[in-house]
Amino acid sequence: GGGRGGEGGAVGGGKGVVWGGPVGVGGWPANAGAAHSGMTHPGPLDPRAPQNGAIIGAAMELNWPLGHGFLEAVYREAMRCELADRSIPFHVEVHLPIHFKGRRLVTSYRADLICEGAILVELEALGKLTGHEEAQTLNYLKASGLERALLLNFGAPRPECRRLIWTHSQNQSRGSH
Repeated sequence: GGGRGGEGGAVGGGKGVVWGGPVGVGGWPANAGAAHSGMTHPGPLDPRAPQNGAIIGAAMELNWPLGHGFLEAVYREAMRCELADRSIPFHVEVHLPIHFKGRRLVTSYRADLICEGAILVELEALGKLTGHEEAQTLNYLKASGLERALLLNFGAPRPECRRLIWTHSQNQSRGSH
C-alpha cells in the first residue's frame, strides 16, 4: 500500500466490514465488471456498486500481461495507465492527515489511489493478504472520511480483491474525526 506513517488495526468509532464476494476466473470476484447479475441498482455503500466493478475490471486487465511477482510500484504505475485509458477519474498518492482531539498530527497516511472521488484503492504485491492489510485499509478509510475501499493484491499466484466499507457515524458523533 501507500506510505504509512503508522501501523496497527482499525480502532475506535465507526464500523468496518470486509466483503470478499464470490471468486471468479483468475481469483478475481465473480461479476467484477459493471454488470452484476441478479442485482438491480446497488446503493452507493453496496460493495458491488458499478464503480467498484469498473475499478476491479481495470485491475483484472493488469493481471493478464503482468502476472504476479513484480514490485508493488509496477502494479501501481500500470493501474494508473489502465484507469486513465478507461477514463476512470483518480488521484494518486493522496495525503490523509490524522486528527487527534481536534489537532492534526504530524504522522499521516498516504493512499495509493482514490478513484471517482469516493473509492480508496490500495495495491499490494504480497504472497497473501492478511488481516493486517485489511485493518490498515480500514484505517485509511477512517482517516480519509471515505466509506468504500478496494484492497487489491497482485503478489499471489491468484490475485486477491477485498472490498471494504467503513461507516463514520459513531466516529463523527464523538467529534473525533
